[in-house]
Amino acid sequence: MNPASWLAYPFRALAGFRDRRPPSYTHSGLSLADVRREVKAYFQTFLPRYKGKQLVAGLAGVDCDVRFVVDVEPRPISWDVALRDGCMTRIEESTGRDFDIQYQASWQTFLQVTGAKMRAEEAFFRGKVQIRGSVLKGLKMASLLQSFFTRFPYTADLTRTSYKVDPNGCEETAPVEGIVEERLSIEGRRGPVEARLAYPEEGGVEWHLVLAPPHPFLGATLNNHVFEFLSGRLAARGCLVLRFSYTFGLGDEFDDPEAARAFWSTSDTSDGLGVEDVIDSWEWVRNLRPSQATKTALIGYSYGAQVSIQSLSRIQPDRLILISPVADRIDDGVHRIQVPVLLVTGDSDFATSTEEYERLVSRIPGAVTRVELKDTDHFFRTKTAELSNAVESFLGMDGKPIA
Repeated sequence: MNPASWLAYPFRALAGFRDRRPPSYTHSGLSLADVRREVKAYFQTFLPRYKGKQLVAGLAGVDCDVRFVVDVEPRPISWDVALRDGCMTRIEESTGRDFDIQYQASWQTFLQVTGAKMRAEEAFFRGKVQIRGSVLKGLKMASLLQSFFTRFPYTADLTRTSYKVDPNGCEETAPVEGIVEERLSIEGRRGPVEARLAYPEEGGVEWHLVLAPPHPFLGATLNNHVFEFLSGRLAARGCLVLRFSYTFGLGDEFDDPEAARAFWSTSDTSDGLGVEDVIDSWEWVRNLRPSQATKTALIGYSYGAQVSIQSLSRIQPDRLILISPVADRIDDGVHRIQVPVLLVTGDSDFATSTEEYERLVSRIPGAVTRVELKDTDHFFRTKTAELSNAVESFLGMDGKPIA
C-alpha cells in the first residue's frame, strides 16, 4: 500500500521503552539526616492533617492496615497507617502490629510518589516498590491512594539536592524508528475512547490489531508498559496497532461507596464494563481495512482478556491473544472462542496459578498455543521482549525484519 494513503486517517506517535535496569540517582551534597527528617515529617506532620477525614471518594468503605517502609541509610523508616471506612484512624511508627499490605521503596521513590512526581502504580510496575501481603490488594490500594497523592502532593525540603531518577535505563526498549503513532478519540457508545494508533512509516500492513488493557482501577491505561512495548514492536513488524483506555475509571465508579467495596473485594465492580469500548475500538479499526485480505487479531491483557472474550458475541477476529488473564474471572463465555488462541503467562503470576491456566485451556474449544515465560509474573518486568516474541511467532512474523 502506498504510505501516503495512510495520511487520510487521523493517526498519532510512539514513545519507546528503555532497558529495564535498576535506576540510578544523583544526590550531590545530600545529607541523609535531612532525608530522614523529611520522610518522618510526612508521617508526623503532613498526614495527620488529614486524620479522620475521607481521603478520596474511592476509599469509602475500605478497611485496611498499611505499613510503609522507606529505605534510608543506616536503617529503614517504618510507619503504620490504619484506614477505617476510608479514613485514617491511626498513624504511628511501626511496632509489632500485623498489617494487610506493606509497601517498601527507596526514599527517592517514596518522595517522588508522595510528591506526585511519579504515579504509585507506575512505581510498582517498574519494580521500584515491593509489596508484601496481598499483591492484588496492594495494587488496588495504590490506585485508590493516587488521587490523594495528586490532590495533596508532599513537597520535601530538599532544595539543596536532586533526587530525580536517571531517565536512562528503566524499561526494555521497543523500536521507534520507522513507525508513526497517532493520538485519536473514537466516538464510542459510552463516550469518547482515548486511543493511540501505531503503524509503519512505509509500506502496507498485514495485520490489524486491537489491544484491550488491564483494569483501569489498577492504574492500567493505554500507557501500560506492556502495551507500549507491544505497539512499538508490532508496528515495526508491519502491523497497524490500536491500544485504548477504557471510558470508565475512578471518577465514574468510586463516587459510590458500594462500588469501592465491590472493587476492594473482587477484580472489578460489575460484569461487562469495558466491553463496549473493545467493540467501539474494533469497529473503528475494521473500517480502516483496505481489503478482506488484511488479517485481524484481538489482544487482551489481564482484565482486558476477560472483556475481549465477552466481546466475541459481537465481533470475530481471526486470532485471539490472551495475556495473563485472571482465570477465575472468565465465565462460560469461552465457548464463543472459535479462532486460534495464544495464551501467554508468567510462571509466577500472583493472580492465577499454572494449574488454573491449564484448566482454562481445557475449557477453550479449538486450538490453543500455550506459552509460559520463566522467572516473571503478571507484569512481565524485564520480559516484554520475550512476550512480544511469542506474539510475533503466533502471528507468523518469525524472522521478519523490524522496519
